[in-house]
Amino acid sequence: MNRKALIIGSPGVYGSESYLKGVAVDLKNYTDFFRSPLGGSWRQNEITILQSPSKDSVINEIRTLKSADYSLVIFSGHGYHNGASNSTIVELSSSVSLDSNQLKIGAPKHTLILDCCRQVYTPRSVFEDMAKAMDKRAIQLSSDECRRYYDKHIADCANGIVTLYSCSVGESALDDPSRGGVYLSSLLKATTQWLNQSSVDTSKSWSKLTVVGAHSWAEPLVKQESGNRQNPNIQKPREEPYFPFAVIA
Repeated sequence: MNRKALIIGSPGVYGSESYLKGVAVDLKNYTDFFRSPLGGSWRQNEITILQSPSKDSVINEIRTLKSADYSLVIFSGHGYHNGASNSTIVELSSSVSLDSNQLKIGAPKHTLILDCCRQVYTPRSVFEDMAKAMDKRAIQLSSDECRRYYDKHIADCANGIVTLYSCSVGESALDDPSRGGVYLSSLLKATTQWLNQSSVDTSKSWSKLTVVGAHSWAEPLVKQESGNRQNPNIQKPREEPYFPFAVIA
C-alpha cells in the first residue's frame, strides 16, 4: 500500500495577538500519532510537513499525492468560509490563502482534515444570488412570459428523455447538510452564473438554459468540490433541442 500524508501548519505572525501557539503542538501530535502503531505505523518518508508554506509549495506537494493508493491531508491554522463560493479558505500566511477545494486533490482514496475557523463571509443563499444578479442587471422577469416561453420551448422539443446523473457509475454523490445535494445545489449555482453572463434584452427577446446546458455548467463545480471524485454524467438524445431548465423573459 502506497501512502502519502501532507500536514500543513500555519500559525500566523509570531508575536501577534492572532498567533496560534497550538499549531506547533498539532504538528508534533499528528506526526507522533501516525508514526505509532495505533495510528497505522506510517513511515517517516510517507509524511511531509509544511510550516507557513507558499501556495506553490502546497500545490506541488498536492500533485505528488496522486501517485499514492491512499492520501491524507491535514491543515491546522487560520481559516474562514467564503459564503459566495461556498468553500472554506485556509490561510497559509498573513497574505496568502488557498481554497480548501485544492486540498481535496490526491489519491483515489483520500482524507482531508481541516482544523481552522469557518466564520462565514458574504453569506448568501443561491436564491439571494439570483436576486442580486437580477438587480445588478436590472432584469425584471415576467412570471407569465417566463411560463409562456418555457412551455413554448417544451413544445418545440421532440418526445424523449434526458437523464442527469449526479455522479458516474461506481461513485458516491456528496451531500451537504446546509445545501443539500452538492450536484443539485451546483445546478442552481450554475443557473446564477448563466443569468449573470446573459445579455438578453427581455423587452425584445428571451433566453433559455436547457437541462443539458445547466448540467454542463454544473459539472466543473461538482468536480472541483469533490476533488474530481464525483463526476456528473448525462444521457441525452442525439438531436436538439433539449428541454428547458431556466428561462429569462
